[in-house]
Amino acid sequence: SRLLQNLPTDDTIKVVYGKGERQLKVFADPDCPACRELEKRLAAAGDQVNATVAIYPFPLSIHPNAAERTRYLLCTDNPGQAWHDWSMGPNTDQASWATFAAAHPSKESCAPSADAIIQRVRSVAVLFKFAETPTLIFADGTAMAGSPDLDTLLRGLSGDFHGVPRK
Repeated sequence: SRLLQNLPTDDTIKVVYGKGERQLKVFADPDCPACRELEKRLAAAGDQVNATVAIYPFPLSIHPNAAERTRYLLCTDNPGQAWHDWSMGPNTDQASWATFAAAHPSKESCAPSADAIIQRVRSVAVLFKFAETPTLIFADGTAMAGSPDLDTLLRGLSGDFHGVPRK
């Protein structure tokens, strides 16, 4: 849809793969297994993906630590790098988080603005009836829920949706 195609990216965390020439928007939760799988797939394909990914931080209530972790990630000096590093880790347990947080300091004073970002992203998700993560929005405005395989992801980034299931 044109609304999704033109969705502002002011409240997003940016991660670049390859030269970042294509655009992908993703509603994601830092503790979502499928989101972490998608991040790993994007990183492994890097140059082939060639996209700037705008991550809309969308912590889900089914992940009890997600909102606090999202706030923390938004308040690091480099949220894109922090999101990527956290997503590339092996698991989401408290010990892993403690190790991660020690290596990625966050500014507590930033928490109110991070909370405002999370609330605005939630409002957009409700408006478009996004209830799961990841939800991907390709450059043409097509939305797709879940973590697609690399072939589907590359076809979506190229605008070739012939035979690709859409939401």
